[in-house]
Amino acid sequence: MDKTLIIVDVQNDFLEGGALAVEGADRSYVKDVEAIMDHFDQVLLTADNHPPHHASFETFPSHCVAGTHGAKVAVEGGDELLLKGERIEQEEFSAFEGGKNIEKIAGDEVYVVGLAGDYCVKQSLLDLLKYAPHKRLYAIVDLIYSIDKRSYDEVDYFDGRVKFIKSSQLKGGRDGEETLWTTASGCHGGWDSLHCTRVRALPLRANAHLRGTQFYLLEKGWYAQRMGPFDGSSFYL
Repeated sequence: MDKTLIIVDVQNDFLEGGALAVEGADRSYVKDVEAIMDHFDQVLLTADNHPPHHASFETFPSHCVAGTHGAKVAVEGGDELLLKGERIEQEEFSAFEGGKNIEKIAGDEVYVVGLAGDYCVKQSLLDLLKYAPHKRLYAIVDLIYSIDKRSYDEVDYFDGRVKFIKSSQLKGGRDGEETLWTTASGCHGGWDSLHCTRVRALPLRANAHLRGTQFYLLEKGWYAQRMGPFDGSSFYL
């Protein structure tokens, strides 16, 4: 099952020192975003690309004007850049407004990070819920910063329809224990015995909040603690 990462508007003007900086979004934040990119089969980036005197400048300071340093994407790499906000009279918080660009998303699972959580990230996820209802949506909450400084752990704009995770669940935690992040299909069984015929697993460090030997089955959303041996095709609880 393919996974797509969408990086929303990590541009110089939204970073520390930029025209519309989001607090906490600095070069260290950019490196943290870049550090998770290799975990995905596809990486899409979105970016404001405004003309001078764009409609959004009535509400916000002038930012991300096409061709300027501020409009440049700060993240290195990615498969495709989706530009938005190019019509002078139209505000456009999401690159997926009206279903635009949905066909470019290859993954069945879509993970979103970026700036700002209370504007463009929020609207991007709302549009994905509306126009790509068959996708599984995840927000990597520690890599989403908001202008109002609230984390998605504090406010859920999506009524539980987007799963909130931490980047440590992708790249490992700090307590030194081993866990297994895996995609699995062909699963059957229940809490006592779960068997999966096709498994793609990646050994990672455990999340700091978790203890013991753990396996997380991403496709089914099942989580178990202190599981038995993993033989590559079956999970025994």
